[in-house]
Amino acid sequence: MTQAEFATDPASASSGPFPSLWLEQARTRASHEGRKLIEVLDERTNLPPAQFMARLGQTLNYPVFDMEALYRLQPAFDLLPFTDAMQKNCVLVRDDNALLCVLADPFDLALQAWIETRCNVLLAWGITHSNNLSAFFAMQEETLRA
Repeated sequence: MTQAEFATDPASASSGPFPSLWLEQARTRASHEGRKLIEVLDERTNLPPAQFMARLGQTLNYPVFDMEALYRLQPAFDLLPFTDAMQKNCVLVRDDNALLCVLADPFDLALQAWIETRCNVLLAWGITHSNNLSAFFAMQEETLRA
C-alpha cells in the first residue's frame, strides 16, 4: 500500500484518536504483508513513540504508561513469571491493589485471552510502547539478578 492509498496522512493530525479508516487500512496492509497491525500503524504514522502511544490510547480507550509510570508499578511475577512476561511482551503489575496488564500490542487478542485464562482474575488493561517494555524488562532482569 502506498502513501497515496491512505485517505489522509496520519501524521498530519497531531492529536486525538486515530480515524477508523486508518486502522482499517493498516489492518489490510498488515494482513497482506504478514505483519502485526501495531507495527504497520506505528510505522505508517511516523510519530514519536510517546505521541503514537498517546493517540493509540485515545483510540482504544486504554491508559498509556510511559517509562516513569512503569517504574512506579510493582510487577506481579508470581502470577506471570518474568520469562513468560518477556516472551509474551506484556507484564502484570499491581497498581493500588488492582491487577493490571500492560501490553505493547493491544491488537493481539489471542495474547489477551491467554492472560485472562492464565490469571483467572479480573484485569485492567494498559499499553506502553514496545521500547518501554524492553527497557522495563532489562531493569527488572538486573534487579532479579541482584
